[in-house]
Amino acid sequence: MMLNLITKGYIAAQLKIENLIKDQRGVVAIEYVALAIGLIAVFAVVFSEQGTLKTALDALLNKLAGKMDLVGK
Repeated sequence: MMLNLITKGYIAAQLKIENLIKDQRGVVAIEYVALAIGLIAVFAVVFSEQGTLKTALDALLNKLAGKMDLVGK
């Protein structure tokens, strides 16, 4: 009797897990959230105060500004 109940419970749980795995409705939303988090992390690193891109752009703009000052004189 007890083994029969355990078997029925196991089968019911197994079927629910299989149905949950087959249900793909929320998968795309989760993928978009993961992509957005990744992009935010990349932008935070690249455009932070110590980011290498910001440092490179600042150096380039300062160099251009210095050359423009020389031309204007």
